Amino acid sequence: MEEAPPDPAARDAMRASARDAHGRGYLADAIEIQRKVLASGPAEMRDSMSLDLLLFAARDLTGGIAAMREALAAFPNEPALHEDLSVFLIAAGDYARAAEAARQSRKQAG
Repeated sequence: MEEAPPDPAARDAMRASARDAHGRGYLADAIEIQRKVLASGPAEMRDSMSLDLLLFAARDLTGGIAAMREALAAFPNEPALHEDLSVFLIAAGDYARAAEAARQSRKQAG
């Protein structure tokens, strides 16, 4: 039997818990909680963005790039996601792909 996804209030509580963990300096805990938020229900861009910011703070560039690509699969027309991917790629030294992500961001923004 499959477990039912948490109700919106429970997901909001998980989001708050991730923010609190981050604010207290427990970055690994915040990332773990935020991953649970993403896995707990329908995709929401804000949850992907939160994970991406946490991964960048942890300097997990490989994990952040992978998470950004997953988010872009769900939200391909979101300029902010393309822009954040560009930032990750610049930090990783992949300037050609960063430039392409930046172009996509501008294209999606109209």
